[in-house]
Amino acid sequence: MWRGSKRFMPLLGLLVLVALLAGCAASAVQGTKYTAFKDSTTALAQDTRASYEGVQNLWEDLNAECLITPSKRANYQGILSGGVPCDRINGRLVPFENPESQLLGVRLQALGALARYAAMLNILATTDYAAGVDASTAKLSASLGNLQTALTSAVPAAAELKPATSAFGAVVAAVAQKYVEGKRKEALRAALTDTQVHIKILSEKLILDNGDVAILAQGYSGKYVTVAEEQRPPDLEKRIAYDSKILQKYKSGRTLAKALAALQDAVARLPKAHAELLKSLDEPGTPMVELEAYVIATEQATAIVKQFKSL
Repeated sequence: MWRGSKRFMPLLGLLVLVALLAGCAASAVQGTKYTAFKDSTTALAQDTRASYEGVQNLWEDLNAECLITPSKRANYQGILSGGVPCDRINGRLVPFENPESQLLGVRLQALGALARYAAMLNILATTDYAAGVDASTAKLSASLGNLQTALTSAVPAAAELKPATSAFGAVVAAVAQKYVEGKRKEALRAALTDTQVHIKILSEKLILDNGDVAILAQGYSGKYVTVAEEQRPPDLEKRIAYDSKILQKYKSGRTLAKALAALQDAVARLPKAHAELLKSLDEPGTPMVELEAYVIATEQATAIVKQFKSL
């Protein structure tokens, strides 16, 4: 059951020690849960960034190909003076300026804040000294500041993320206060409780966004093949190299779409894993089924992202 998740391997050894070292092991096992949650959430943020950057690169490659393709060049010259876009992809216009850039930035900032939040939880669960908590809350505050800045300049579609940002900001203040009072477990419970609803809302938004970005990834790569076909060289040797380049772009788009689908699955499991951590505070023997599923889902997404990077 546990074999599919490398991050849970330390937990197996600790479970064996529970019967002999009940007092110490209970704290250590709990810490391992939060470490797994932190590592998976960090991986989720990093892999999402890599996937979004891959889609952005596909868009730039498609634009470059349109600019050098005779049948598309006239349209692109018109774009620079307020003319029509290159074409439509899955019903969407492909403009010279990427319409997704600001919203992509907001998504990445939101995921970065989630990763910092998971790190803060891990510190609360695994350390007894204030320095670590101070550093983790400071980093989370910085991430929230970056997210707030991104939201201020973002398109209206990102407005629904603002309440979540405020909620996380309140959590930082509450954690700091309770920790100062020596109430570490209460600080942990407050953080988990106060953010659960907002994590669910944020996750649902990211799931929808990733679906939209996956459509763009497939559309950009497919359109690239169509546009590039016009420039295919007649010479056989040159054509082989040219076709290899086109195939690489096509594979990139399809692999990115798979990666984004896997990331969707991981994001969907995040709120359940988070809720399970909260439940385990009062029920230490709670089987961490949802957390394990979340960890495995992020590992599967990471594997596909690595496949994309190797293309």
